[in-house]
Amino acid sequence: MPSAVETVSDERTAADFLVVPASRKFSAGSVRAPEKNEPELHRTRSCVASSNAHGWLTRCISVCCLCLSLVSLLCNSLEAQTRDRSLLPFVTTDHVIIREAIGGKETRLTGVIEDLRGDVVQLRRGSGEPMRIHLREVIELQFQKSADFDLGLLHMQKRQWNEALMAFDQAFLVEHREWVRRELLAASSEALLAMGQLKAVPPRIAKIAESDPETRHVGLLPMVWDHRMPTDKRYPATGTDLSAVSPLIQLTAASVLLDQPEFKDSATQTLTTLRLNGQPFVQQLAEAQMWRTRIIDASLLKPSDAQRMSDRVRDFDRSIRSGPEFLLGRSFMILHDYDNAAIHLMWPSSLHTPDRYLASVSLSEAAEALERSGRIGESVIARQEWQTHFGKLDVSDK
Repeated sequence: MPSAVETVSDERTAADFLVVPASRKFSAGSVRAPEKNEPELHRTRSCVASSNAHGWLTRCISVCCLCLSLVSLLCNSLEAQTRDRSLLPFVTTDHVIIREAIGGKETRLTGVIEDLRGDVVQLRRGSGEPMRIHLREVIELQFQKSADFDLGLLHMQKRQWNEALMAFDQAFLVEHREWVRRELLAASSEALLAMGQLKAVPPRIAKIAESDPETRHVGLLPMVWDHRMPTDKRYPATGTDLSAVSPLIQLTAASVLLDQPEFKDSATQTLTTLRLNGQPFVQQLAEAQMWRTRIIDASLLKPSDAQRMSDRVRDFDRSIRSGPEFLLGRSFMILHDYDNAAIHLMWPSSLHTPDRYLASVSLSEAAEALERSGRIGESVIARQEWQTHFGKLDVSDK
């Protein structure tokens, strides 16, 4: 007779292998082993349950190992991407157009402008160190601008100064590139100069200098270069500005107060101190301001002074050269050297200085110098140029 153990099916679930009390009643069709084989049946059922539990644990371990393998594969992939960035395409957005020193050929360089500080542009063209380009080699910079930046430039072209200012200030709020933020501050300063809101300009230029101490934008400071300039067209400097924290505000104030008797000595002392400043542009502008004392009192001016100024101004950067060139032209006018006077007085307008008063006076006096030198035709052209650009500008009598 077959053993009752053989009637136990492998297809039963773990619940079927629970120990059943002997007193339990079985219905028809139930399988019940003889009483003497009960211990053996219990051991068999326990072995099968243990086997199934072991299989379940094995499957769990297999799934965990598979998950760990996938995680490891993903981490290795990310590590490879981090290690080899060149696998990603380099996206270029900017262009720097330069003129080659030999031959004068124009070349367009494509990449990403990472910085513009002092007179150097840093252009990244791929992996490795960025390319350094001096501004004297640059013809044009083309870079991504916000819609407000472009709108501000459009308003500037249309001479809509207030609208341009608002657009530049709005663009500044959303711009994250530090060098572009500096350019926006400079652009807004030009709009303020055109509007005659001079008081707001030096703090913006000082802000630029905080991250770019050798900024070329110091040329936007509303400095006084002509002692005949009306008071209402000057930066509203006070004596306390001569001891301001920013050397740029000190420089601006000293230029305004230098020709005022009550502040002449303190302004001169401030300029003398600034000539020792660590910023080259500040040094040069302070030095040039000292030349004004010889023009204010023409008896102090000698031909050797004008020649020394002429030699010195050649070392100045174009961005700060308008005022010193005007002083040099005025010096030659006083010395009756009208040809040289005309040459130097034409500089501010040719450099497109944002100081419209300075550009107007210098061009008007250049026309006068040309006339005195007997160059009547050139004088007429200069006067027509002045009428076109500055005919409505109120300038002081000379």
